Amino acid sequence: MGAIFVLGGLLIFVGLATRYACSLMFAFMPVATFTAHRFWSFADPAQFRAQQSQFFNNVSIFGAFNLIFAIAPGRCSLDAMIVRRRKS
Repeated sequence: MGAIFVLGGLLIFVGLATRYACSLMFAFMPVATFTAHRFWSFADPAQFRAQQSQFFNNVSIFGAFNLIFAIAPGRCSLDAMIVRRRKS
C-alpha cells in the first residue's frame, strides 16, 4: 500500500507520466481512505475526530489528484521537457 503512494507521489512531483500516476492514485485513494480511516466506527470522541480529520484530508487530496489530472503537468515537468525535445 505504501509503495503505491510513494511511487505515485514521486511521479507526480517530478512530472513524469503525471496523468497515469494521477489515475493510479485516483483509483487507489478511495480504497485506502475507506479502509484506513473509518471514523464512524470509533466510540472515543478523540479517536473519532482524529480519524474524521484524516478521512477528510484524504478526500481533499483525492480532489487534488483530479485537478492535476485535468490540468496536466506544467512547463517544468519531465513530461513537458520530453515533448519539447521531440519537437525540436
